Amino acid sequence: MKQNMKKIFVSLLLLLLTLPLLAGTRVQAETAAADDSAHVIDKALLFSVSAHVELERRMEELENKYATKVIILTTNKLEDEALSGRQYSGIQAFAEDYYDYVVCGGVETTGIILAIDMGSRKMWVSTTGDEVGRFQSDIDYLLDRVVSRLSDGENDAAALKFVQLVEQKHKWGFYPPTVGKILLSIGIGLLVALIVVAGLKSQLKTVRQATSAHNYTVPGSFHLRRINELFLYSSVTQTAKPQPQERGVGGGGFGGSGSSGFSHGGGGRTF
Repeated sequence: MKQNMKKIFVSLLLLLLTLPLLAGTRVQAETAAADDSAHVIDKALLFSVSAHVELERRMEELENKYATKVIILTTNKLEDEALSGRQYSGIQAFAEDYYDYVVCGGVETTGIILAIDMGSRKMWVSTTGDEVGRFQSDIDYLLDRVVSRLSDGENDAAALKFVQLVEQKHKWGFYPPTVGKILLSIGIGLLVALIVVAGLKSQLKTVRQATSAHNYTVPGSFHLRRINELFLYSSVTQTAKPQPQERGVGGGGFGGSGSSGFSHGGGGRTF
């Protein structure tokens, strides 16, 4: 009886020791599979599990709905094995090359990537294709709202705000003004209107309605005795009709190009 109990105990012990290894292998396999299609590459481990899941869900919906890639990349150093271990001196080139070569496999693809480097405490948003023209006029608006949350250590909120702003730009085509700006604009408009009305009102204090035009004429001051028409000369001026000019077709945005030669827009901040 004791011998059987000993065998059962040893078997249970071996089973308990084996389960973590099996679970770890499964997690690694699932992680590797998820990385193949991941929209969030969190190498710096900035985001919580719940935020990571929410970000992946929303970014996949954006990609399917608007036919654009949306990527978030975090890192502790500006180098990556997928980029042959090359060390970058700036986050802009790192973000552009990572998107072009790692995410898109060297094929120019419309999309936007938020890169966050915890080593230099810098962030960069890079746009490609149609996203260059879509975001460039409002890139500062997007950057300011993301970097303010990163500066406060609200990493989950910063990433979620980035995705929200990308969605708003695609949905509406512009970013709505804040309540503070609306109230400030209304206040300034009312103040200017009051000043103008007050000035006009002060100028009308001495004006009275006249009952006749006698106050504006001098009796006997004008006599018309003779009327003549005299033609002096004429002249004709000829001007050549301007010919239509051909216009060149331009494109692209700001921000330069990565080593791939693809056109990129965007901007960055320090936090």
